[in-house]
Amino acid sequence: MRAMRRSSFLSCLTLLFGCSSETPAGTPDAATASDTPPIDAPATPDAPATPDARTDVAADGGPACGAAWGARCNLISGAGCTAGQGCYLVNGLSGMSALCRAAGSAGWDEPCMNPTDCREGFLCVAPGRCAKLCCDDDRQCSDESRGGRAGARCMSMLTDGRGLRLCVGDAGCDPFVTSNNRCPAETPRCNPAGDNTVCGPFAMGCATPAAEGAPCCDGACCGVGLLCVGPQSREMCLAAPAPTSVCRRTCNLRVANPDGQCPMGQRCTMFSAMSSLPTYFGYCAPAM
Repeated sequence: MRAMRRSSFLSCLTLLFGCSSETPAGTPDAATASDTPPIDAPATPDAPATPDARTDVAADGGPACGAAWGARCNLISGAGCTAGQGCYLVNGLSGMSALCRAAGSAGWDEPCMNPTDCREGFLCVAPGRCAKLCCDDDRQCSDESRGGRAGARCMSMLTDGRGLRLCVGDAGCDPFVTSNNRCPAETPRCNPAGDNTVCGPFAMGCATPAAEGAPCCDGACCGVGLLCVGPQSREMCLAAPAPTSVCRRTCNLRVANPDGQCPMGQRCTMFSAMSSLPTYFGYCAPAM
């Protein structure tokens, strides 16, 4: 997103984990890597980690969350495995655990079909791409010697993932347009991630992306360039008899004429202070 400080963003994974996010866009469920096909990745990340974020280190020398799935090896650092191996989440008789396996070579956003197609420290996420794992520390994402990228940040939280997160980098897409936003067909939504952007998929179970003004509970079910806007949280909306929120066009409050980005009769409106979206990120609402 060139118009949004592209200085220096895939979504959540669906079998065991869920992604945590406080943005209006909501997130699909998430899954761990195992000896199974790729995992769905998050549609919207949570708030960006700060440079001085927690960087607890496990006894084996790797980041603490990387050791949360067993003492045999560290999912982030690969500590405990021999040369040529990586530490992967494997679904065994006793459930998911971290085990050493011969490491693949696929890196950042490269195609994968199985967890071990990816290099050490990465997770195979749907629609079949390798994503780098991290633990609340941006430096784990920007470490190019371990497949990281300059400017990448540790942002996408895996709910019930015992502290595991995904690294995201600036996709350079435009979240304020409904077409030609520079996202690929498999991840067509351009989502804000702090000062960066990420291309993500529609939420699981959304047969047809909702149009502007359509009822919604999950922003990732709205069409490209739209967010789910309403007074209720996603969880409260899903529990209600009918959705009270609707899909609204996004708009950029920093341009000279923000209202000009909205359909006729609507105005570019600022999100509440409770939103985790950038302050210049608005939505088009009917003029009062």
